[in-house]
Amino acid sequence: AHSLTNLNKAATADFNCRVIECRLSAQVIAKKQGLHWMNIKRLGELQQALGLDLTDMIALVKETLHEQPYTKEEVVQELETTTDHLEATSLTQNTRHIRSFKLRQRALHVFQEALRVRKFHETCLNSTGEGSLETLGKLMLESHESLRDLYECSHPQLR
Repeated sequence: AHSLTNLNKAATADFNCRVIECRLSAQVIAKKQGLHWMNIKRLGELQQALGLDLTDMIALVKETLHEQPYTKEEVVQELETTTDHLEATSLTQNTRHIRSFKLRQRALHVFQEALRVRKFHETCLNSTGEGSLETLGKLMLESHESLRDLYECSHPQLR
């Protein structure tokens, strides 16, 4: 569905913030897992470095990151770095002003969405009729709910 609502993405840091939150979540988990966090920029890189499947990554995110937003100071503390270093290595010019990061929510969305995509693909390959359509519909609904609730990039006109 399309809400027919326009948004000037260049005028807001919201979309860039989500990318940075994914990067920071990967870096915090990497640090806690004993990896060199500055070498990790993406959640996929983290998964590859740890050699875990999507289900294990979802469990790791839930075990490692708390639900409340992380403050910038908390991220600095978790990574054992300085604010200046964090801003220079992990943030972008238009995200340096952000003070709060939803690390768990963003990482959960990415790994759960990747798992849904895999299930969608498998369902298409093994389609047996109407039951498959129900499964695909359920996966699409779950995808939208995750975009709305965890990644926060939906629109109220899309329900």
